[in-house]
Amino acid sequence: MKRWSRKTRVLVFGTGAGGINCYRQNSGRYNIVGFLDNDKQKQGKRLFGTKIFAPAELPHLRYDKILIASDYYLEIHEQLVSSLNIDDNIISIFHAGAAIPWFKRIKQTFLFALYDRLCKKRDVLSDAIFPFIFGKASGIKRMNLAWLDTCEAYRVHRFREPMQGSVQPPRVLGVHTPPKRLLIPEVSLYRFNKATVYSTSRSVQLPDGLLVMERVTTTATPTADYCAGPVIYHGEHLALVRPSESAEHIPKGIIINGVNELNYYHWVAETLTQLQFIRELPQPFSNYPLLISERSQKIPAIRFMLDGLTKGHDIVFLKSMTAYDVDDLLMISAAVNLVPNYRGPVVGCAENSFARPESIHFLRQTITHLTSSHSLRKMPTRILLARKDYLRKYNQRELITLLEPYGFQPVYMDDLDIADQISVIANAELIMGPTGAAWTNLIFASPGTRALCWMPMEFGETACFSNIADINGVEMDYILYPAGTSNSRALYFHDYTLDLKPIHEWVASKTSNPV
Repeated sequence: MKRWSRKTRVLVFGTGAGGINCYRQNSGRYNIVGFLDNDKQKQGKRLFGTKIFAPAELPHLRYDKILIASDYYLEIHEQLVSSLNIDDNIISIFHAGAAIPWFKRIKQTFLFALYDRLCKKRDVLSDAIFPFIFGKASGIKRMNLAWLDTCEAYRVHRFREPMQGSVQPPRVLGVHTPPKRLLIPEVSLYRFNKATVYSTSRSVQLPDGLLVMERVTTTATPTADYCAGPVIYHGEHLALVRPSESAEHIPKGIIINGVNELNYYHWVAETLTQLQFIRELPQPFSNYPLLISERSQKIPAIRFMLDGLTKGHDIVFLKSMTAYDVDDLLMISAAVNLVPNYRGPVVGCAENSFARPESIHFLRQTITHLTSSHSLRKMPTRILLARKDYLRKYNQRELITLLEPYGFQPVYMDDLDIADQISVIANAELIMGPTGAAWTNLIFASPGTRALCWMPMEFGETACFSNIADINGVEMDYILYPAGTSNSRALYFHDYTLDLKPIHEWVASKTSNPV
């Protein structure tokens, strides 16, 4: 007789859109015994008939697993493990891109087809579809879209001319992969009057109904998706925007931002490199305050770098998803950029990203100088960029055991301050690890360093890290593995099992006998 097995008892941390999606997708699979939320106003109430608890109540609750369903999973994970002593092995991250039922995928595909038609052109058909989909109560507007690089009328200064350059696709082991030539775009200063901005979007809303948005000019990928903040969908000439009902007022400022204020790569490579050019502002604009996301203050390494790069400038910190009406707004176009997302499968073309070498060197020199006075402890020369088990799990423990005889030490970058992060990368002779934001620190690697990265083959020629390696003279190899999904968000969380044989062979070829 088959023994009855009860469903896993799960607590969902988060009661926003993530928590709602998590419940809807997992209520049949798990026994959702409760929700968790740090918002005191929600604690004690119910969602889907299930009670919302305060995290402090965890010792008194019966459960088997915690699913974090929030964009702030890093902070929540830290809270659970460090402050509440929850076992890391029972914590997982929920992402909406996984396990979506087939009927919801069909519905989403149909909806995006309608959005695409709305953003193609204004005509009788699209004018009829628009109120049918959204209605007046939604507040969503269809705005004319102009790409920042085409807005000559708003450009007031050019910091750098376009330049012939290249991008280095990932060098897969055993495959000859030369760099690809491309035109690195100019870096310019744009000025807008009576503009509305958000900390999370490289877009500007103007009073005449025009939306100006930045794109990656080196790529022709048709499914490149720049939606963030209030922008819910865009075509080439029109966009669907959810304007805020209210906005905070700022007299003047320079927006320094990106499309992802939770990701270390986007912060360092794309946002902080904009600060290279505030030193070259034309005199009339030199006293403008910098408008920067307050999230920068919650990431210690970013806060340290930002403090050093912005000395002498006033800063106005922007709240996430809050609209700001700025009377006199300045915006600096990106010197380093990457297509942030895709509609549908990832399109991993090398040209989907570019980096101006002088901006990478600017960060390297400036940040290294800022940490030069810090007392640094001795660092290992062979390192594995290790990952906490709650995110994109793989057979890491088996790999650590394999690498130990060769003198490799696992390093968790999140646990190090910025001085030690720089030191451990600068001192390393051999670096390996899965693709992810930790590889951003190759900006600080020494020329001649050898590196091995493994990446889902579904990412194709995604070149943001291999290009940084090439600029800094790092010999970086890649191993590709099948992730089984091409959804860009799912790839970020998707668990996998890594074939350790090619890694063992790479290590053996780069080292002498095990130490």
